[in-house]
Amino acid sequence: LHLAKKRSIPLVATFHTKYRDDIVALVKSDSIADMMIDHIIAFYHQCDAVWVVNKATGKTLEEYGYKKEYRIAPNGCDFPIGPCTAEMRDRINKRFHIPPGQKLILYVGQHTYQKNTRLIIKSIRELKEYRVDFKMLFVGDGEKKTHLEQLAARLGLADDVIFAGSIDDRHLLNAIYKRTDLFLFPSIYDNAPLVVREAAAGHTPSLLVAGSNAAEGIVNNENGFLVSRPNEWEIGKRIYDIFSDEGLLREAGQRASETVCIPWETVLRDVHGQYRDIIRTFHGRQRRAI
Repeated sequence: LHLAKKRSIPLVATFHTKYRDDIVALVKSDSIADMMIDHIIAFYHQCDAVWVVNKATGKTLEEYGYKKEYRIAPNGCDFPIGPCTAEMRDRINKRFHIPPGQKLILYVGQHTYQKNTRLIIKSIRELKEYRVDFKMLFVGDGEKKTHLEQLAARLGLADDVIFAGSIDDRHLLNAIYKRTDLFLFPSIYDNAPLVVREAAAGHTPSLLVAGSNAAEGIVNNENGFLVSRPNEWEIGKRIYDIFSDEGLLREAGQRASETVCIPWETVLRDVHGQYRDIIRTFHGRQRRAI
């Protein structure tokens, strides 16, 4: 902010984090969190433009006390759009010891409780009651990874849940997304998760919580699936119902690839235009002030 004023250039800030959730988790005090949020919003009010990743995130920004206009710049995706190939399916099946016809459910992201990862494990335990033939694959790392592995073992899911750890190979991750039948992401913390878009690039629909920021743009049973509440009983039953209708599952995956996954090239064309508009508005305001 100091540098922008010194150089007399516009400052663009992005808002894509639920700061208050993080602060409360750290300091365990609502009053301190409110003070810090006031400080953060005071910074945003001094910026020439503020960008959010979707409308729901903009609403969160307003709930924090932001009063000015904001712009939406959605996340894009750099994974190639297309369905799973036979080679990809065989590669992932062999790597993770998945039988050819077995359903694969996937989570990709930080292994933290904020993202409702414990709920995923409990939902998988509930799904077992419906005698569905599946594997649950966790990709990523985090401070709660060991706790999640222990929870899975306690619930008798050691043979059903795979913890793959972090995967830096983008080609391998692309193949995992495409081999997956359903991407499970019940987080109510995230705003516009890239992982949902990456899954959609592989014709893989996601199951999310209705009303969460992460679920914006998802139409139930059209380009993805929603549950009304983040609890294991509803999620387990919902997955069972989804897997019971193969046609609906494939159609939702196709629609997800068409509507959820936006190539970065498309996003950047709009971003370029927005930058030019911000610069023109900034210099126009300066001239009027002289």
